[in-house]
Amino acid sequence: MKLKLTSMLIAIMVSPSVFSEVNIYTDERNSMSVGGFIDVRVINTQNQTEVVNGTSRINFKIDRKLKYGWKALGLVEWGVNPVGSSDIIYNNRFESIQDEFLYNRLGYAGLSHDKYGQITIGKQWGAWYDVVYGTNNSFVWDGNAAGVYTYNKDDGAVNGTGRGDKLIQYRNSYNDLSFTLQAQLKNSEFYTCDVSDITEEECETLWNAGDDYVIQPNFNTDPNDVFKRQFAVIGVHYLIDEDTIAYIEARKDFSDFESNDKDQQAQMEQSEDDGIAFGFRYQL
Repeated sequence: MKLKLTSMLIAIMVSPSVFSEVNIYTDERNSMSVGGFIDVRVINTQNQTEVVNGTSRINFKIDRKLKYGWKALGLVEWGVNPVGSSDIIYNNRFESIQDEFLYNRLGYAGLSHDKYGQITIGKQWGAWYDVVYGTNNSFVWDGNAAGVYTYNKDDGAVNGTGRGDKLIQYRNSYNDLSFTLQAQLKNSEFYTCDVSDITEEECETLWNAGDDYVIQPNFNTDPNDVFKRQFAVIGVHYLIDEDTIAYIEARKDFSDFESNDKDQQAQMEQSEDDGIAFGFRYQL
C-alpha cells in the first residue's frame, strides 16, 4: 500500500500512563530505574494450542537534574520473548509472532520542567493511546474499537496511535486538564501488505491493481466484500500479591467476513476466532 503521510498536530485531554519501576541507582544529579514484567500464557484458538509470550518487557528510565528546574530524561524498552516463536496471530501481529528474544518497543529522550512541561523525541506511546488505554484492560485480546494497533495489527507505529515511530511530543497540564501536542515526522511513502513473503514491488503492484481494491482495516478487498471485526471478552484476573497476577480470559467472536474469493475470505477470518487463555504475569 502506498500512502502519503504528513505531520500531524493534536491536542487532547489525557490521563497519564502508569509505570511500575524499581530504582537501581541515585546520586545528587542522576537516577536510574528498571521496570517491566514477565508474562507467559497458554492459549487455545484457531484450532491450535500453544504456549505464547504475553508481551513481556523490560525498560530502563534515566533522569538527570539540570539547572533552573529543568530535567533531562530518557527511556528505552525492549520486548522480551521468553518462550520462542509462535504461529498463532491472536493479537497485534508485532507481538504475536515475534521470534526475536529482544525487540524494540520504546526509545525516547527529552527535557521536562514542572512549569513549562515536557518535550520528548523518539518512539513512544502516542497521544491517542493516552485517551483510550483505560479501555485496554484485557491482557490477551486487545480491543479493535480503540484503533490503536492499526495497519496489519502491528504496534501503531505507522500513524502514531500506538507506539508511534519518530514522534515529537509536548506534554503539559493546567489545573485538572492535561494535554499533548504530537507531530510524527516520517517518510512520505510506505508500503504495507497483509500477505506473507511479499516484496515491496509486489505489494505496490497489488495496491495499484485498479479501482476494485479499497482499503479495509487489514486487507485489500473487493468493495462488495463484508469485513466486520467484532468480539467480546470475559476474564478473571487474580492478584496473588500486588506484583503477581494469575488470569484466565475467554473470547467469543462475532465477526462477519464474506467474499466471492474464498481464499481472501479465509485470510480475513484467520486471526478472528473464539479462544481461551490462561497465564501468569510477574511485574517488577
